Amino acid sequence: MRKVFLSALVLLLLAGCGKKTNMYVSFGIQRGQSTDLHYWGYRGGWAYSDPVIKEMTAFINDDSADVYLPQDYNFFASFQDPDTIPPTVGVEYKFDVKTDVGNAAATCTLPGDFDFTSPLNGDSVPVNAALNITWNTAAGADWYVVSLQFYDTLYNWSDTILNTDSTSWTVPTGWLKSDGWLSIYIYAGDGPKIEPGGAGNVEGALGFCNATNVRDHMVIVGMPTLAASKTPPQAISPIEVMINYLKEMSQ
Repeated sequence: MRKVFLSALVLLLLAGCGKKTNMYVSFGIQRGQSTDLHYWGYRGGWAYSDPVIKEMTAFINDDSADVYLPQDYNFFASFQDPDTIPPTVGVEYKFDVKTDVGNAAATCTLPGDFDFTSPLNGDSVPVNAALNITWNTAAGADWYVVSLQFYDTLYNWSDTILNTDSTSWTVPTGWLKSDGWLSIYIYAGDGPKIEPGGAGNVEGALGFCNATNVRDHMVIVGMPTLAASKTPPQAISPIEVMINYLKEMSQ
């Protein structure tokens, strides 16, 4: 995954105050289903500005969001109980942020539910073998992101992440180099891809608004008896994966 510097940031002239500012905003909706059929969700985002944002209000579909203003960077986030209120598929979500340095707004629609077709959760695959990953189409998805996290039996780990427009991707021969576990995350997304040079879709600032529906599986790599004798690692959560991805692509 390539890190990029936000050289595309331009000076925005604030209407009515004549003050210039750099503001980058990221909005996100995420819905997921774990292997035990438990649904969870996330609604939130963050904003960065120079000068630093000192005042902010944020709304998601006209509902007030919790706002946090750390000293070194600025973001807002709204969390709701994933057991009872996961984001709803097919619904358009509107974000509005008002700050002392500028305002921003965007909308995105959560793609439909989908599932893996291969591999199945808990499957075993040989060391060094290619692995074909396939999944169903998610209604309303414009693109997919595949995230892989591989842990060997000493809990050393490596990862990769990529964009695709199809519903399949093959892990190359040799990438799974030893016994261990492979966590696979598939993100079905709405909104522009987070890519270097991307135009974004936020009004009033630079940035992106994306809605993603997530599925994850874990497979055993190599000898099942060896991997099964150890406790599987705690993979990075899908929310952390996507937040890290957004931050790295904007640096």
